[in-house]
Amino acid sequence: AASSHLASFSATSTSSRGGDLTPRVCVSRSMAARRIGSWARRSLSAVATFEEEYASGASLGRLYQLGSVETSKLPNGVVVTSSGSAASCVVGVLVGGAGTGDGPVGASFAAKTMAFKSGHGKSDLAVQRALELAGVTPHALCFPDSLFVACEGSPAEASEMATAVADAISRDPYVSWEFDEAMAAAARPAPTLLEVALQAAYGEGHPLSRPATTKKLASTVVDEFLADAVATKPIVVVGVGLEHSELLGVAAPAFASLPSRSPATPPPPPTFVPGGFAAKTATTAGIALAYPCPDPVLAALFAAVAPSATAAPGLLVLHGKPKADLRDDAAALAAIDDFATPIKKLKIAALSQTGVPLAAALARDDGPRAFLAKLDSLSNAAINDAAKLMLASEPALALLSPPTDD
Repeated sequence: AASSHLASFSATSTSSRGGDLTPRVCVSRSMAARRIGSWARRSLSAVATFEEEYASGASLGRLYQLGSVETSKLPNGVVVTSSGSAASCVVGVLVGGAGTGDGPVGASFAAKTMAFKSGHGKSDLAVQRALELAGVTPHALCFPDSLFVACEGSPAEASEMATAVADAISRDPYVSWEFDEAMAAAARPAPTLLEVALQAAYGEGHPLSRPATTKKLASTVVDEFLADAVATKPIVVVGVGLEHSELLGVAAPAFASLPSRSPATPPPPPTFVPGGFAAKTATTAGIALAYPCPDPVLAALFAAVAPSATAAPGLLVLHGKPKADLRDDAAALAAIDDFATPIKKLKIAALSQTGVPLAAALARDDGPRAFLAKLDSLSNAAINDAAKLMLASEPALALLSPPTDD
């Protein structure tokens, strides 16, 4: 359900660039009964409070803050999906085939960096000033298979937000000097354990394990990359905090002129390499073990149980301890006979999604409703069987080490 989020082993995400945007949330005793939607990320000790006050799955259903999710299509095949009940209003667009695993290395990162920059006859300052005056905050995220840009603000500014995100993806060519200047100033994250774990698990040539950035990329390359994706690849316009009719009313003028396109074709699942190995130099040292876990809901569940674990695309990655301790943590998963508490914890996290993370999850067809339904379908026996199957594979090993003086 998740990205942005392959960049670190944050407690608020799994794979950042992979799909699970579900934050890690617990319940404060003083807030549990009054402000369900504003639960903050706290220690897991408060889960017991949740169990005391909301013991049944039916209670979770009543607490669910999301309204019904509606989906339709424009005549050109652009998908429009919305959820009307939310604390904030977000209008975003997901462009398939424009992710970090697509096209030239670094092209998606560059397109994300240049979103909401000068274009369509407006300078960078004019674009940013117009958003500021409207009280709108722009966002851009890269996923392995897509690029997501969004605006967050008042529902009264929905039309302006739809136009802004449309201009961010369907734009005139970049000004080369401005592009070079912006890319030179862009922060390029250092390799992380999660990125190295993906390389160890799938091999360096796989789209999921490619680096997000590169040192130098011509603006014309990114122009062609983004233009091709916008012209031919699947596009989803998403709205949170807007009724579906309202979203259609602002999406049609902004996106109906795009060329027709075909529905998305799911990519083949990645092939795990048992015993794979990858190592990178970085300012800090670390070790991680990656186990195959194709089901993202099970991966999120196991990550909620094991404090050293993080879910990643097709993987459960354990980190932050010596190698022997990581193996012990993994083996302990198969010995658990009751997953009721971590399942409740994940349901709390799903209920708390809002804003841009929620919009991105809905655009990726990975919203909280599907996540909750999958959790409800799991039995302890099925979870144990999945854990044993996962542990039957030799894990991939990832290493980060500081550079040597040689």
